Amino acid sequence: MRFDTLAVHAAPPEPETGEVAPPIRLSTTFARDEHNDKLVGVLAKSWKRIDEKTLEFELRDNLTFHSGNTFTAADVLGISSLVFRTGLIAVGTSAKYARQMIGGYTADAWAGDVGIAIAVFDLMAFGASVQNLGGDLGEGARLPRRTRVGFTMNYVDPQGGWRLLTTLEGQWPSGRAAFLLTGVEAGVVTRGVGIVGRAGYAGHSAPSDASPFTFGAGVELGALHFDYAFRQFDVLGGGTHRFGVRWTP
Repeated sequence: MRFDTLAVHAAPPEPETGEVAPPIRLSTTFARDEHNDKLVGVLAKSWKRIDEKTLEFELRDNLTFHSGNTFTAADVLGISSLVFRTGLIAVGTSAKYARQMIGGYTADAWAGDVGIAIAVFDLMAFGASVQNLGGDLGEGARLPRRTRVGFTMNYVDPQGGWRLLTTLEGQWPSGRAAFLLTGVEAGVVTRGVGIVGRAGYAGHSAPSDASPFTFGAGVELGALHFDYAFRQFDVLGGGTHRFGVRWTP
């Protein structure tokens, strides 16, 4: 049998969109039977053609890289933000550190965000931001720069015990088509302590195995917030789990 090599996108999805960093090369993805010249999957359990330039793979379980590292994926994101408020207007900036890990492959990047928001009492807010200024992961890979414009609407008084709000947002990733995101948050928070549930839908600016739906929850303990979100992502073994901790003094 003759073996062919194919580069596939194996990096973790970029948060919120499922977009991925440049490909990591996995050898012997296919084997070609010399008797009938048909392709047989070695790393790939199955595959299908998305368009003339894109193939979608379902990889076998328990794969390892040539280094012996198991085919696993994780990403870590740390953010520190500073916001200045005056009247109904808030201007802010964030510094972030991102790390992506695939088996024995690790990439790090530093980046920044800037944004502005206009609040209309506690009922609604408009905002715009530019994200991932900088963001060099090395070897030509970068965190995708994006412009975001959004609107949030509260349906109950947030100073009370109930939470119910929706968000509509447009995103313009660098070099890709624009797309929309929408979400809803509902729950009970009394004297700064409570729990909320969240659901969201995100379009894609490029072909992706990421589900358009995200589900999650948050626990609020005064200035301390714990967040969780799940998104189906078949290439990475069934789904992506994200955990977050925020402190807002």
